[in-house]
Formats: sequence, C-alpha cells, structure tokens
Amino acid sequence: MAQLKSNKTFIFNCVFIAMLILPNAIMFTGLSYIITNPKDFPSIKSSLKDFKEFYSDSFGLKTGLTNKYLSFKSDILNENPIPNRVIKGNNGWYFLGNYHNNILNDTFGNDKVSIEELESISSNINDINTYLNSKNIKFYLVVAPNKSHIYPEHLPFQLNKNPNKLEQLKEYLKKEIDFEIIDPSESLLQNKNQRQLYYKSNTHWNDFGAYIGYSYATDKINQSFPIPKTQLSNFSSKTYPLNEEDITKMINIHTNETSQFFTKQNSSVVADSLSFSFQHYLNPDVPYKLLMHRDSFAVGLIPFFNESFGETIYTRGYTLDKDLIEKEQPNVVIFEIVERNLVQALSLLEK
Repeated sequence: MAQLKSNKTFIFNCVFIAMLILPNAIMFTGLSYIITNPKDFPSIKSSLKDFKEFYSDSFGLKTGLTNKYLSFKSDILNENPIPNRVIKGNNGWYFLGNYHNNILNDTFGNDKVSIEELESISSNINDINTYLNSKNIKFYLVVAPNKSHIYPEHLPFQLNKNPNKLEQLKEYLKKEIDFEIIDPSESLLQNKNQRQLYYKSNTHWNDFGAYIGYSYATDKINQSFPIPKTQLSNFSSKTYPLNEEDITKMINIHTNETSQFFTKQNSSVVADSLSFSFQHYLNPDVPYKLLMHRDSFAVGLIPFFNESFGETIYTRGYTLDKDLIEKEQPNVVIFEIVERNLVQALSLLEK
C-alpha cells in the first residue's frame, strides 16, 4: 500500500513537472511555431524587454489554446468570449465592455463623476484657459462620443437612462467656470439614420462621423474665432476594407468590414512632419495656426481641420507644453478626447 501511494506521488510529480516544462520546450524547440504560429524568436541581441514581450506573446501553446477558447465560446456557445472587454451587440455591432473605464455602465448613466474629480477637472481647465487667454489663444475641448452613446439601440440590452459622465461634466463646468465642452453627440444622433457614422467592428467613428464632429466643432469655434469650414462635397471617396478591427480583434473575430474613406480633391495641404506622436501640416490657402492635443479619434478629423487652418500641429497626450506654445504661438488650442477617457484625462492634466 505504501509502495502504491509512493508510485502515485511520483507519477503526479512527474506530470506536474512536465506541465511546467512542456510549453517552454515546445516554444524553444520551434514546435510552437507549427502549432500556434507565434512571433519569430528574438535574436541573441534582443533586449531583456524584447524577450519578455516575446515570451509573454509566444509562451508555448498560448496562442493556439486562447484562439480555440475564443472560437468555442463565440461559435459553439454563441457567447461573448470576454464579456467585460467586448460586448457583442445586435446586427453585427460590437462594443467595448466595462473593462474600458466602465464604459457600459456610463452609457446608461450608472457611473457617477465624484465631486473630487469634478473639482480637479474644473481647476485644471480653468488654469489652462486662463494661461492661454493671457497669450490671446482660444482654447476648446472637443469630445469624441463613445460608439455606445450614439448607437445604444444595438447593445444586447437596454437600461433606464441617467445623466452620464459627459453630461455631468458639461453641467458642472458651465455652472462653475462658464466653460462649454464642444460635444457633437446631438448632431451625430440626428444624422445617424442617414448613413452609418461609426464602424461596427472598431471603436472609432468613420469618415462620415468624423466630418460631422468636425463640422459641429467648427461651427462652435466660429462663434468667437473665424475659420473657414470645408465641405464634404470637396472630397472624393473610395470604399476599402477596414484595416484595424480593434474590438473584434480582442476576441479573434474578423468581420471583413468595409467603409468609405475621403480624400480632398486638389488639396494645398502639405505634410511637414509625420510621426506617431507629432504631425505638422502647412496650408497656404488659409490663415491661422492650430495646435491640437489628441487621441486616435482625431485621425478622422485631421484631413478636415487641415483645410480650415494655415498651419496645424497635432500631438499625442494632454501635457500642455508651454515651451511649444511659446515657440509656435498658435491661434487656437484644442484638446480632443474620446468620451470614455474624458474624466481620467482631464483629472490628470499637466498644465
């Protein structure tokens, strides 16, 4: 009996050790590539950081097992594989889940902004606005609405609607410091039945939606600062496959979505500098200079704003660089922020 128990213990230990060693053995012998097609193994010169990233991505059997799990949940059980990250909506629409700044709860107004956050945001914006006004620079805050804010009817369920974070913030800032957020939500809601304004498999607005956001913002800016507004009829369009299905990619689904993309006909705009975090354009046809702090939603806005300003500078993030302000001396500064990141970004503003 004692010998049998000892044998069972030995077998268990061997199986346990094998389970620890096997994935690494598969990865380092190259079998993992055949099984899961991971990234190429890093060279001996790769940094420790590169190796860590490679190991995390390519740990033996990880990709294959993960993909099988996602496919089983989605195709066989017809369930959301990662419901906190991705919400499978109706009619082929996909939305971000609460993992992303509690976005789903906020859609129905079930995630309040604390008084501490409101006070901090109000103070930050007031300080930035005061500084820029002292330089005779107009300051605007433009919000890109969440897709679930514009298309809640495609969510798999409906709840009673309460004021969301954006609405709470707009009311507080108007009351406390007389500052108005440029929010194109109503304009987008009014136009969404005419054509699709957001991608189904991506978080972002498409070029139609971006133009409505640009048009609404331009109308608001024109109330106190004169800039020309380009018309959509000045752009030609072509239909292409969507390169980045950022939502469905999380759950290993490819939808083959296509969309119309716009290009300005006979544009005078030229690119002076292009990188991920900094872009600079020149347009001799119009006056004034714009500096926009932005996120990925501005990718759709950039071609339109380039036609409204003689010089445009786009930078990632929301640290107000006073040295850059002094150097460039823009006429207008815009902070463009997607709705789901609004409270976090404004609470942490560096001014």
